[in-house]
Amino acid sequence: MPQTKEARSDSVDDIIRISQGDSLENNPPLDGTTQEKITDDFDNNNYQTKKTVAETMMVLALLSANAVQFQLLIEGFVDDFSGTLIILLSLAVALDIAAAVMLCVTIQLNINHEERRRAADTLCDVVTFIALLSTILNVFILAFSGTSET
Repeated sequence: MPQTKEARSDSVDDIIRISQGDSLENNPPLDGTTQEKITDDFDNNNYQTKKTVAETMMVLALLSANAVQFQLLIEGFVDDFSGTLIILLSLAVALDIAAAVMLCVTIQLNINHEERRRAADTLCDVVTFIALLSTILNVFILAFSGTSET
């Protein structure tokens, strides 16, 4: 049964009240639903999927930034520490690709099932660690990629 415009605006008012710190126990929803109904409407799997897709996009942005660094290195704009930069960039790109692949696998997992939730949690922890390593590598890449003045 589709919601009426009034019911939808009451739900929006409830969300605003909750985000401002009011609890549903002290202030029941305006549309007459219970807290159980509101939490039943929330799909954890859908939320997790959207969050993981956004994280994948950020990893791909980091991968493209590393590709630009590679391009500058290959075209000769960076002369100092070329060997070090090639190694660091190769590691960073490999880590970014691994993180992107793991995130794509995580998107496919339905976290509404307990065994899949544990696997998704483990993959997310590994991806977080890989992202940390990649960030540290990118700090060193920026430190070593000063352009030479000729």
